[in-house]
Amino acid sequence: MSQHSKLTLVSIALLFAACGEADTQPVGSAYLAKQLVRAGNGGTLQVSADAPATYAGARLEVPANALAEDTVLTMAPGGSDVLVDDATSAGPAIAFGPAGTTFTTPARVVLPYVGGVTPELIRVYVLEDDGTRSMILPDAITVDEDAGTLTFEVEHFTQFQGGSAGNPCAGVTCPQGQTCQQGQCAPASCGVGCACSTDADCDRALVCTAGACAAPPCTAVGCACASNADCATGLVCSAAGQCATPPPPPPVCGNGVVESGEQCDDGNTTNGDGCDDMCQTEVPPGCTVQVMSGPLPNGTVGVRYAGRLPATGALGGAATWTIISGTLPAGLGLDMATGDIFGVPTTAGNSPFVAEASVPNCTPGTGQFLITVQ
Repeated sequence: MSQHSKLTLVSIALLFAACGEADTQPVGSAYLAKQLVRAGNGGTLQVSADAPATYAGARLEVPANALAEDTVLTMAPGGSDVLVDDATSAGPAIAFGPAGTTFTTPARVVLPYVGGVTPELIRVYVLEDDGTRSMILPDAITVDEDAGTLTFEVEHFTQFQGGSAGNPCAGVTCPQGQTCQQGQCAPASCGVGCACSTDADCDRALVCTAGACAAPPCTAVGCACASNADCATGLVCSAAGQCATPPPPPPVCGNGVVESGEQCDDGNTTNGDGCDDMCQTEVPPGCTVQVMSGPLPNGTVGVRYAGRLPATGALGGAATWTIISGTLPAGLGLDMATGDIFGVPTTAGNSPFVAEASVPNCTPGTGQFLITVQ
């Protein structure tokens, strides 16, 4: 047997061994640990001894009856994007599987921890399979500096990583009337002049400026102001004393730009050229479409029909045709761009109708027509 075949058989043997109830077994390089945990007994999934030292101490403790059924649980190296932007790593990311596994009684996770993080900044960052991120706060984490571990409880599997938050109030949600101050919710009582390190240390309506709580600058639409200098760039202080969007400049007819209140702007204020001196659309002299009413050629049932609606006058040949009352004989259609009537009549009879020919910026023309099908 070749050396390659021997290695393959060994790998297969390890895979089957990992599905038993024996101690945790490493499975190639895909898993840090893999083990069958019986639902009624529970069990502990421990990182394998030959895993990289970075993952030493990683552990999962599953209580009895916490699983709905016997399950092969796994630990594997996590991705590189578990942390949020303002956080720094305090240990490796680990993915627990199978994804979607839930526990009726919380399981306990132990993660490796590099240590040295300020207590109020410690977080366990969570990345769900759908990309949702959250964090576990210090109150729910047990830190063992000597062992270099973070311990916490979970109700389902996903990716976890220990880290240090960018500020002590990251992820902290306080009830109404309280603010987060140095990682703890407290009554919002830090008013103007109160010492602070972040906006979260101040009352809700204040911001932390140069280490002291102060009223925020007036930069938003609707906030109070005394002059334009009190408002953000692009806003003005209105007569009502509020920051507001400046009104649009009045339109200038003849500048070649169609502005509010203008129908057209041809770059001049000359009348009689289709756009008058008030930048309103006008009908140029002689721009009238004339339509000649009358009967059109008769048709015969079952025989292909061809006819055309007649138009004369300015731009008559480029008119767009529309039937505004009545109908064409059954089986016939109208080409709106040319005025051609085409098709094969299917029913005998008289079909009177009114058609309109229109050209942009010109007076349209209408005509009454009749097609008789025999």
